[in-house]
Amino acid sequence: MTLNRVVSTDGIPESVWRQSTVTVKFRSGGEKIALPGRRGHHLLKNLYQEIGMPPWERAALPLLYLDGQLAAVADLWIGADYYREGLYPCFRLALARH
Repeated sequence: MTLNRVVSTDGIPESVWRQSTVTVKFRSGGEKIALPGRRGHHLLKNLYQEIGMPPWERAALPLLYLDGQLAAVADLWIGADYYREGLYPCFRLALARH
């Protein structure tokens, strides 16, 4: 798998990205993320179950952290605290599954 950052009109604003310490990690269990348009924080495990992702594929998905906070899960979700629409430039993640 290859994780790429792509320019978009929605996603994580470039200014936020550039002012943050960016870290990529993998799942250790118990991670939660708040999603745009949904209330509360959601366990990644439950989100993966909602989309029908098999357990053995979940550990391989990269998690993007900005300043130590979970900001995005591969190319699946961007956290509500970081997601913006209609701004340019923004960044999204694109995961090339080989």
